Amino acid sequence: MIPVRLVIPLLFQSGEERRFFLEEDGLAGVRAVLAAVMASGLRATALVLTDDARGRMLAESHGLPWADAHPAVKADGILPPELEAAREWAMRNPAPGALLAASPRAPLLTPALLDQAVALAGADAAEPVLSVSSPKDHPVQFRRHLALLGAERVVFLESHEDGLARRLGLPDGLLRTRPFPVQAQPAAAPENGGLFRLVATGCEATFLPTDSAGPALGEPLWHFPGDGRAVLFFPPACLHPAGALRPVGALRPVAVTLPAPRPSAGTGDAEPMRTRLVERDGRVTLLWPEALASQGGQARIILLDAQGGATAALDVSPDGRLDEAFPMPGASVFGALCLYLREDPEGDFDLDLPFLPDDSVWRIDAGSSATVNATTGRAICGRQDFMDVFTPDGALFLARQESLADLPQRLAEGCFRPLPLAPAQSLRVECVEDMLLAAVRGLRGIEEAGQ
Repeated sequence: MIPVRLVIPLLFQSGEERRFFLEEDGLAGVRAVLAAVMASGLRATALVLTDDARGRMLAESHGLPWADAHPAVKADGILPPELEAAREWAMRNPAPGALLAASPRAPLLTPALLDQAVALAGADAAEPVLSVSSPKDHPVQFRRHLALLGAERVVFLESHEDGLARRLGLPDGLLRTRPFPVQAQPAAAPENGGLFRLVATGCEATFLPTDSAGPALGEPLWHFPGDGRAVLFFPPACLHPAGALRPVGALRPVAVTLPAPRPSAGTGDAEPMRTRLVERDGRVTLLWPEALASQGGQARIILLDAQGGATAALDVSPDGRLDEAFPMPGASVFGALCLYLREDPEGDFDLDLPFLPDDSVWRIDAGSSATVNATTGRAICGRQDFMDVFTPDGALFLARQESLADLPQRLAEGCFRPLPLAPAQSLRVECVEDMLLAAVRGLRGIEEAGQ
């Protein structure tokens, strides 16, 4: 195994940075890095590189040797200034083996990550190791100009029988929805119990009590369990006529749109409850609205949980083919919001790539000229088909002594082994606010573990 020396460069570019990192505001972060060093397997080879008397005192207080260094250099490559300074110092002070430089601006480094960097380098450290993290926004993405053609709020049907219909005196054969939160309740919405019809009286909608055995069985009935949610009971005849669905194979409705109020006078027919989401071959799929199919575009299905929050978003092409697998949602999901979108005639696609398309990841389809996923052949219309992208986060690097001279070029060409850090660990401290975030993410526990 190649010997590895660990260098922590306590070098800062200005007096303001020195005041921050070597006084109380930033000192906790520096101590956390040194605590991680002391608890790692590299403790015996660790050294603090500093140009400040307080840095030397800090090293001595942790039992670590120190070395004088020039002020931090101005870096214009992948490595941040303090790691670039550590690289240049190691070139002037060569030693057999490899250099591992860890930044004092990365307070959430752990002993395990330092040891992991050494293990990732392998016995001979032939390739450099560089810490990376996932960016908040994927650097490869489409910006599409889309117009909203329409939206529907749907509720999933309940698949199991718990005896509620029988306790309410309802006949067999009725369909029932999952409980869903009632948003913007109409006037006189009941708080609990009973069965109700939703009727329109002028410009208002009102819930009216009804007899379960009365003529109201020809329309949806509302029941309120008393927890701010509602359940719909209705006969299959309330559904959109099956002939209009143009079914392919055996289709089973799994969700319905919320019904509109019926006129209180009983004149005119209310719009039937649609069954846009149906089950086909064990998967849920969308039946594209006929009126919108000729306009092109796509749909986005946003699943909603019991609190009304979004849990997932799925894109659907106009023929109803889902771009992502869509099994029947679990009981925690009550419904979905279906958005129907069309590309704006005045807009177009914009595609930003950090490098030329790689045929192993995505390629340009010769027939349609669309950018497609190389594995699936599907056109990329969102982020779901993009490969993971990582960016250097400046926490650490490891490289052999003889490769330090051309290290910046090798890193720029992508010739290194990435060490991905979790989002909670990838934090580069620049100010007091960053230290507060580090404390929230577990700095206190890291410090205590290192003591």
